[in-house]
Amino acid sequence: MWKHTLAALICLALAACSRPDANPAQSIPAPVTFVFAGTPTQPPAPTSTPAPTPTPTPTPDPVKLLADAAKARWLGDDLSATQFYSAALPFLPAASEQAQKARLELAKSLRDMGDHASAERHLQALTALTSAIGQDAKIILGRMAQVDGNPTGAIPLFQEALAAGTAMSPTLNVWLGDAYLALNQPISALLPLSNAVTSALNVNMQVGYREKLALAHQMNGNTPAALAQYEAILSVAKIPAYRARILWASAQTMQGAGSLPQAYARMRETMAQDPTSPAAFAALNALVQAGQPVDETGRGIVDFHNEAYAAAQQAFARAIAEPGNQTPAKLNEIRWWAAQNYIALGDSTGALRNLNQIIAEGAAAPRFADAALKKGEYLARLSDIDGALAAYAALQKAAPGSVTSAQAAQKAARTLENAGQMERAAAAYLAAQKQFPAADGADEMLLRAAFLQYRLGKFAETISTTTQLQNAYANGAYTGAAKLWQAKAQIGTGDGAYTRTLTALAAALPESYESERAAELLLNPAAPPLSRTLALKDNALAETCRDDFVFVCLPSDEGKAEAETWLRGWLGISDTVNVSAVGAAIRQDARFAQGNELWRLGFKPEAMAEFQSLLNANARDPLSLWQLALHFRGLGAFRLSISAADALARAATSAPPFLGRMVYPAYYGGLISAYAREFGVDPLLAFSLVRQESLFEPFAESGAAANGLFQVIPSTGKEIAAQLGWPPNYETGDLQRPLVSARFGLYYMSRQRKTFGDWFSALAAYNGGPGSAAIWQDRAGDDYDVFAGIISFRETSSYVQKITANYAAYARLYAR
Repeated sequence: MWKHTLAALICLALAACSRPDANPAQSIPAPVTFVFAGTPTQPPAPTSTPAPTPTPTPTPDPVKLLADAAKARWLGDDLSATQFYSAALPFLPAASEQAQKARLELAKSLRDMGDHASAERHLQALTALTSAIGQDAKIILGRMAQVDGNPTGAIPLFQEALAAGTAMSPTLNVWLGDAYLALNQPISALLPLSNAVTSALNVNMQVGYREKLALAHQMNGNTPAALAQYEAILSVAKIPAYRARILWASAQTMQGAGSLPQAYARMRETMAQDPTSPAAFAALNALVQAGQPVDETGRGIVDFHNEAYAAAQQAFARAIAEPGNQTPAKLNEIRWWAAQNYIALGDSTGALRNLNQIIAEGAAAPRFADAALKKGEYLARLSDIDGALAAYAALQKAAPGSVTSAQAAQKAARTLENAGQMERAAAAYLAAQKQFPAADGADEMLLRAAFLQYRLGKFAETISTTTQLQNAYANGAYTGAAKLWQAKAQIGTGDGAYTRTLTALAAALPESYESERAAELLLNPAAPPLSRTLALKDNALAETCRDDFVFVCLPSDEGKAEAETWLRGWLGISDTVNVSAVGAAIRQDARFAQGNELWRLGFKPEAMAEFQSLLNANARDPLSLWQLALHFRGLGAFRLSISAADALARAATSAPPFLGRMVYPAYYGGLISAYAREFGVDPLLAFSLVRQESLFEPFAESGAAANGLFQVIPSTGKEIAAQLGWPPNYETGDLQRPLVSARFGLYYMSRQRKTFGDWFSALAAYNGGPGSAAIWQDRAGDDYDVFAGIISFRETSSYVQKITANYAAYARLYAR
């Protein structure tokens, strides 16, 4: 596990430190110095001969050492934390609660470092205590044993904790049931898992627990009981892929019990529920292996979605030959999927043959519109631009005035733009909007036309088109962008009216991408996006660390009293009511209690599930949102705090600055701003980025395996670690430590800035990849706004605009 430390940095600032567990030659500290209150100091070693009058060694202050330990742990530097805790313990009364708590925190640090053997020694020493600390030690030790593959060691510890009573009993029951299942003792697992189902605090958790209970029944040979659990899940589950998985599990249970007709019927139901799912593919294979008849069309669709393209092709061929499939509706459905499969195989001849057969049936035929649109898209993908345009024109002729015809007109224009035929594309966009002014996307057609006119240097036409857009779609999503391009065109013609246009834009859409860009262009029409030079307010990033329920470092509470007064006035609450303390209804909610316990013991993902359910249940109550936002903030559950604060701000007509800073916070302010200075990144941009990436959640992990505050993907993290030569013995898990993720993310951003020359393009590279950003920049030339307009990934386009909007909000809240 992690072997780097901030201890070297602390030593540089305060005193020399020993690192008995590390090779000093391998200790490569980051070049940012974080100064804590003290540093571990060991008492002098005894000597066998008298020494000449030694210089007295100052007695360490254990209170400072414990504070330093907590701060190091907060930043993700568990090695330094273990050093601080170890240095403090000899100076604390062994039987004191302070010493016992320090030992528990030391064990948690060792656990998080992966040193389970050392953590276990400290935890074992605490389990004899009858206090809450002893209870905590048993739970942590039990879970650690379970994770390490020792369910036998975990079971008695979980049982003792349950017998003593704890708010996290539902979770402990699940863990206990899992331990029994791991030992193949399903009878013993039944009671704790049944208790977990009964005490589940929301439907999502309950269905998960029912799955485990069904498995226990199945292992115990009680098929009816197992199936009853699966049916209970299906009665509430709504997501098709999850339903398919449960249907497949129940089919396997039926098959194992010898109920083959029912099992085969359930397998077919699985295929129909969600053909895209792995469960459907498994069910299909089971039916085939059992020699059971399968609908060939459904078989082909399942094979296609699970990338078994050769098998799908054969299935569709058999389906087309079946006598019962000779109606136009059935044939066209088969041909549609066969065409998709041929496209996946790279067989353009087969794909176009099937699409053309559908189209030949006429506009009233099933799948006609799908096939006609797909033909145009596929031909464009094959670089047959004329063929694609002809396909779209044929569709418009066959189905004039239809929704599909409007889509064809828009796609034809987009095809021309993608092919680089800007003049023809602009005319096609204008024609599409004129022909279908009420169609979805009609306003976007005008915006794309204006954008292309600008790129062609036709500024007068740009102004005309953007004016038309603003007049025709005054409340549409693209009016701000239209005003921006209008101002750009005015700048291009030398018309000083651009200042009025930009001023009006900034006023109309505050804290948006367009308003931030307007502010920059007003300062300098040639300025790139995110180029304003802003000075932070005094103490804007000041933090106060406290150790109440848990240790957390938070920005200032300045303005909180004003926000409470605002909330009372809005909701009509008496001045005598403490609006910021969590109300009785929430305190009595079992999700609140269990979430707090899980969080305190370091089981944060499990705690987040409880808290998310609690937040969802109170999402329409402004007072509860305020209280939960503050509570989550006080825990360090920043993602949920921001979500609650944002929901509250959206429900209000106005919001005080303190609430604004909760929606756009500067958590880990000292750490992030220090690394931002190291790599030349505007701190406000750094906060805007991390808010978009993770909402300040250090242990966030995306579906693409991006990790941490700055959502660095593993391959990039490995590359950055090699380039920085830090931290030693780097592992992907280090990305979930704030001091690593922050340094890596800001280093990577600064590297993209050096490559592309401006922060906006660097953000596009951060999200869409440097290769794509290079293509967009090459096409855009020297115009940064054109670069923003030609980003071809919708996700990246939205990403850079959201971060720019974030920056506008941070500028208002934190800049002078």
